[in-house]
Amino acid sequence: MELTEEFLKKITQMGTLGYPPEKIINVLDIEDGDKFIKEFSNKNSKVQKHYQKGVDKADYMIDIKLFEMAKNGVLKALDRYEERKYASLREQKTK
Repeated sequence: MELTEEFLKKITQMGTLGYPPEKIINVLDIEDGDKFIKEFSNKNSKVQKHYQKGVDKADYMIDIKLFEMAKNGVLKALDRYEERKYASLREQKTK
């Protein structure tokens, strides 16, 4: 499995969508699934770092949208934004 910039960009996109490793293997037609899962499971690997970058980007975009909606008076958006913010803070404390 060659970790080209194009491949890593696709991994970032998969992280944005929250796809599990098995789905990534199928979508990207990865031949050596076991090797990919090993890379994916290693928190220091390029694969995992690019995947996490995608997850973080998606979280950011959702939070921005919720924040904008909350500023415009959508109370449910404000509640959801606050829930996400505090969940993120709790997650940081457990790391």
